[in-house]
Amino acid sequence: MSYSRHLSERTILKPDRPRPDSPETPDAIANRWWVRLQSGEATDDDVANLRSWLAARPEHQAAFDRVKRAWHGVAPLGESSLVDRRWRPRANRRTFGAGLATAAAAVLAIIVWPELQLAGADERSGEGEVRMVSLPDGGTAWLDTDSAFDIDYSVDERRIVIRRGQAWFDVAPETRPFLVKAGDATITDIGTVFGVRRDGGSVNVVVREGEVRMACVGDLRAVLPNQSAVCGAGELSPIAPVDASRVAEWQTGRLTFAGQTVGSVLSELDRYTPGPIWVRLEPSARQRRVTALFELADLDAGLQALATTEGLRITRWGPVTIVSQDNDGG
Repeated sequence: MSYSRHLSERTILKPDRPRPDSPETPDAIANRWWVRLQSGEATDDDVANLRSWLAARPEHQAAFDRVKRAWHGVAPLGESSLVDRRWRPRANRRTFGAGLATAAAAVLAIIVWPELQLAGADERSGEGEVRMVSLPDGGTAWLDTDSAFDIDYSVDERRIVIRRGQAWFDVAPETRPFLVKAGDATITDIGTVFGVRRDGGSVNVVVREGEVRMACVGDLRAVLPNQSAVCGAGELSPIAPVDASRVAEWQTGRLTFAGQTVGSVLSELDRYTPGPIWVRLEPSARQRRVTALFELADLDAGLQALATTEGLRITRWGPVTIVSQDNDGG
């Protein structure tokens, strides 16, 4: 029996509780926990047992994080069944099982392929982790949450390849050029401190000191201090002003937002939380602009403060944080 068929029959059509002595892989067990939480049949004991399983071994939490990221791609199905069953008539077991079976196929692909892409990365960070990395030439790199890159130094050049996420570089002066490759973009350092963020097919560069040259699909631009440029959708954006110190503030354990929408703030916070943040807000509430400071060591307190000032409600279901409007009746 294939793994996907095994998962569909046991995990999706029958969202039963994972057993402590299960011979399945941590990823398979984590996925079954996730489906259990969304099945409408999860109990307080299930949540307690899940927490115990997560705490038992580091690889359990890592597997659950991978599943959590994967389910973001099929979140509407999970949200409708998990958050508030009054929002949508509850489907019968066959319909629910068939829907989850379809979603599970996507989940398996989303879980396995990104992790294969990161397998063997020279440097990587976990969710919520910020790491400082000493480079072979004496320079320094900072890895943001859930990020990874490779180091490829030769006699002719120093090359970093960003696989996912964000990194900042304090480049050591040397005769060999220092290049960062991310997606379609190649960034060449000219004595700088700069950051590169890769989100899917989009690559954003911000310079704090010195200068870089950003090449993107045949186009080339110089980026100076407190400037940014984006390579995405097959083109290089115009240079834009930016506060580089604020963009890099995550290195100090803080996130600062000034005049950004509630939706974009919650999306960024979601990168740092161990469980997903599901947003159930009207468009007007999502687009409201806020100024806020969050300490990465205590994001729960920051989320609660945001909810209080903006009239939002924070609800938690196991590892899931649900942000809804305080007057939604739920």
